[in-house]
Amino acid sequence: MGNSSWWKERFKNRTLDRMAHENLLEKDIKYFKSQGKLLDLSCGDGRNAIYLSKLGYEVTAVDFSKEALNRLKFFMEEEKVFIKTKSMDLSKVNNFDEFDQFEGIVINHYRLNPKLYIDLMKHLNIVPSFEYALSERNLGKCTGKSVQ
Repeated sequence: MGNSSWWKERFKNRTLDRMAHENLLEKDIKYFKSQGKLLDLSCGDGRNAIYLSKLGYEVTAVDFSKEALNRLKFFMEEEKVFIKTKSMDLSKVNNFDEFDQFEGIVINHYRLNPKLYIDLMKHLNIVPSFEYALSERNLGKCTGKSVQ
């Protein structure tokens, strides 16, 4: 997760200019449904969340830095979009229990603990035949690590 005071200062000391969304997101958007709910984990000050919201998605943006989320709220007003925000430590177990279902999940510049992917995947609206590929046993095979 990182040092919270370092991230607080990093976001506090930035100018109020929003960074552009990740270019790779433009290429990957074809894999998302054309509408629905998306979850942006480790969203920072929301550059990708704002992009997705402007495309018509219902976005929930999560970060552990309250300073980053305050900046996102400023940018939301400036861009006239609504994004549900949540402050959360993504390293904690059972964090995702309160989440709804999502059509897609964006995780950019953050390494989620592999053990937490199984919990997170429970909140994806996916085709049942695809669920097997995301099962705990198969996730371990894909990563080469045992998932306990």
